[in-house]
Order: sequence, then C-alpha cells, then structure tokens
Amino acid sequence: MNFNPKTGMVLGYLFLFQFVLGVLINFYLLGPVIFDNDFLTLTASHETEIVTATLLAVLLGCISLWIAITLKPFFDTYSRRLGMLYLVLTVVSFAATLIDNTVLLSLLSISSDYVEADIASQAYLKSSGALFLEVRGWIHMMDMLVGGLSVMVLYYGFCKTSLIPSLFSILGCLAAITMLSNVLWSLYDSGLMILYLPIGLLQIAISFWLIIKGFNLEKLISIER
Repeated sequence: MNFNPKTGMVLGYLFLFQFVLGVLINFYLLGPVIFDNDFLTLTASHETEIVTATLLAVLLGCISLWIAITLKPFFDTYSRRLGMLYLVLTVVSFAATLIDNTVLLSLLSISSDYVEADIASQAYLKSSGALFLEVRGWIHMMDMLVGGLSVMVLYYGFCKTSLIPSLFSILGCLAAITMLSNVLWSLYDSGLMILYLPIGLLQIAISFWLIIKGFNLEKLISIER
C-alpha cells in the first residue's frame, strides 16, 4: 500500500482542531452553564450556546471517526485487530456522544418550560432537570471512559508503527492511563481536573510535530516488504 506522509500533517491539524473544540465546548460554552446551581435558568437563557456546543460535540465525534478510518490502514499493516479495535472504540464513543448530547438538548426543553412555569410546577421541573443532568453526567463519564480507551489504543498503535517518535508514543500511553485512572476515580469520587492536563498538552505537542514533520513511514514500509 502506498502511504502518503502528508496524511500525518492533515491529522496534526485535526488533532489541534479537536483540542481547541474540546476547550471551547467544555470551558466556555457548557461548563459555565450546566455546573451552576441555577443551571435551568442559565440553560434557558443560553440556548444558542447549548445548541452550538452540541453541534460542535457531534462535529468533534465525526472528526474522531474520520481519524480512526484514516489510521486503520496504517495500523492494519502491523495488526488488523489493532486497526479494528481502534475503529470500534471510536464508533462506540461517537454513539455515546450522540446520546450525551441528546440528553443535553432534552435538558434545554425542560429549562424552557421551567422559566415559564408557576412556582408549583417549577419544583417538579427542577427535580426533573437535576435528574436529566445527573443522567447526562453518567453518560458523559462512560463516553470519556471509552474515549480514553480509544486514545490508549491510538498511542499504542503509534508505538508499534513508529509513525511518531517513540517518546511521544510512550508519553501518550502514560497520559492515557492517567486519564483513564481519573475517569475511574471520578466514578467513585470527584477526581481531579488537572489529571486531564497531560493528555491535552501531549495532543498539542504531537499536533505541531505532525504538522511540521508528518508521519515517519520507514517501519511500515519495511513491514510491507
């Protein structure tokens, strides 16, 4: 198979775009709204931001799918199971993202009814909204768990194919383990946001490396021979 080294450059831009979208969605569009005590009132008054965030999240999932499909032939050269595993995990994560954001849009509907309801109805709607937010939180954690597994497989694939420097691949695996550990911790307790920092910083570093250098195809070419 003829591998194009420029594919790495394209993926570098996509990884960087993914990072920017993730920060925009979680820290600027959704975070300030859904984590506030008066989240129903804020959600109703920030409908545009919520809808924009859900659409961007779906776009983020589509980009992840495209990356998995693009990388599958590269990983297949080393192991077809590896390429398929990464693709399957990405598909499952995308499905969880769709469910996550569908629940979020349902919360938007509840918030609209909440601000127009009388005091008696507001109590019921507030409890319903809290339940939907709780459900959305658990779905989001499952999404992050599967997403963390896919990231781990991604860096393992990079390690085995040497598409990027080994140091990046090893650090990526360690960062993915840290991320997964924090997600599991969050299922039992609150976790620490700072433990997601290594995977984010590494994604930025690898993005710029790929944009400048592209993929190293020497090992894949030698395997094919």
